Amino acid sequence: MSLINKQIGQTAREILEEMNKKEKNNLKKRIYRIDHYYFDDSKASNSECLLIEIDKTVEELSEIIVGIEFRLDELVGGNIEIQFNHLLEILEKLFEAKNVKEEYKYVLQKTDLEHDGEEINYYATKYDLDNVEV
Repeated sequence: MSLINKQIGQTAREILEEMNKKEKNNLKKRIYRIDHYYFDDSKASNSECLLIEIDKTVEELSEIIVGIEFRLDELVGGNIEIQFNHLLEILEKLFEAKNVKEEYKYVLQKTDLEHDGEEINYYATKYDLDNVEV
C-alpha cells in the first residue's frame, strides 16, 4: 500500500518524482573530483585526478561512471579500468562535462603543500571554490 498525501492525493512515488524534478530545475553546475581511492600520495593523486564541471547530481554522475565501467567490461572483458583521459572524453562528448582542472589547479596545489609527506589523500572539497558548489 502506497503512502498518500491526503491533501492532494499524490503517492509517495509521485511526490519523490516531483521533488527530483524541482531539484534538477534548481541544479547548478557542480564541480566534482574523480579520483582513485588507493592513492596515498597527494601529489600523485592531484596530478592524476579529474576536476569536472557538470550539471548532474552525485548519484547521477556515479551511475554514469559505473555504467561506463560495466560497458567497458562487457566489451573488453577482464579487469580493466578506464583511464581518466578516456573517461573525461566520454563525459565531455556525451554529458557536456567541462574539464576545470587548470582553472582550479590552485586548490590542488594547496593540498600538495599542506600535506606534503603525509600518507593520506586529501580532497579539494576541503576548500571553498569561489562559491562553486562542490
